[in-house]
Amino acid sequence: MKKILFLCLCVSGAVALPHVVLATDANRGYQADTILDGDYAAAEARLRDHLAVHPDDSFALLNLAAICDRSGRSGEAREIYQRVMALRDNPYAKLADRRVEPVKTIAGNALEALDKRP
Repeated sequence: MKKILFLCLCVSGAVALPHVVLATDANRGYQADTILDGDYAAAEARLRDHLAVHPDDSFALLNLAAICDRSGRSGEAREIYQRVMALRDNPYAKLADRRVEPVKTIAGNALEALDKRP
C-alpha cells in the first residue's frame, strides 16, 4: 500500500486550530491557505464540496474537523475525527515539528484534547 506524505501544521496558542493539513499538491482541495487566512466559511464550503466527491479523504476531514472545532462546533468536530478513526486507510502526515504520524494518531490526539476541555 502506498503511503501519502502531507505536511500538517500544528498551531499553538489560545486561538489555535488543532491541525491544518498543508498538501504538497495545491490542487488537492484541502484549503490550508484559506483556513490560515481565517476565512473558515469559504474553506468549509470548499472542503464540503471536495468531500462530496471524496468522502473518505482523511486530510480534508481533518481540516474540516479543525474548522468545526475552531468555530465552536466541538460535537461536529468530534464526529469528523471519529470518522477519520473509522477509515480503513491510515496514511502518514509530517507535522510542523518534523514528527511523522498516521492521520489516526492526529485524530486521536484531537479527540483526547476535546475530552479534556471543560
